[in-house]
Amino acid sequence: MISAVTIPAVVWQMSCVAGLLAIAALAIVLSRAKNSTAAVYGATLVICAAALLGSGRWLLGDAVNSWT
Repeated sequence: MISAVTIPAVVWQMSCVAGLLAIAALAIVLSRAKNSTAAVYGATLVICAAALLGSGRWLLGDAVNSWT
């Protein structure tokens, strides 16, 4: 089985940081909108969850894929 392209941990984490910076800029632009708080917090939650999963994968030494 051919595995999908893997992204190095540093690139993954830096992409998450860039995403959070983009969300911060978007939050400034959308600060007057009523529903912007839920959108900003939701997007932040998704990005932080992705960073957490990437960190866990790195800390485990990629043990998730070592079974194959």
